[in-house]
Amino acid sequence: MNTPPTQDQLNEALNKAHELDPTPECWGMFAYSDAPPMVCGSGIGSFQWFPTESELVSFIRDYMSWWHPAPSSMEPDEIAAEVQTIVDAESADLEKMVASLNESMRNMWQIEWCGKFRDLCDGAGEFPVKVRGSFLEGGEAVSQEMVADFGEYLRSYGF
Repeated sequence: MNTPPTQDQLNEALNKAHELDPTPECWGMFAYSDAPPMVCGSGIGSFQWFPTESELVSFIRDYMSWWHPAPSSMEPDEIAAEVQTIVDAESADLEKMVASLNESMRNMWQIEWCGKFRDLCDGAGEFPVKVRGSFLEGGEAVSQEMVADFGEYLRSYGF
């Protein structure tokens, strides 16, 4: 997508990705506004969920590239072009792509986590443990019986 989505298209894509019920094999990300404190809800974030990794990457390329929660000295089409160039060049290595995007989009938005929902449920990484710790005491793995409740809890995480 080289042309910007309309505000309605952007809102629809964000809502669809936020409302998807995560399954163990779906891919997700947690992104938040990195705007200065007095601007546009600094620090507010949410999870977005996708059936596949390629759909997650496409979402970043086609929609995150046009999400500008803070004023910038760059024009919106310049920001989008920069995001799209990074995604096109580095999408084969999700971790490297996210690091490059976060460097480039500092003071606008940041992607704190990308991965499979099952990794969020039982992974040992700092972010999964932190999120689980806000859901279950101690941050232990989410049991199969609690997966649906955990998915529902994540809908409001970051707000």
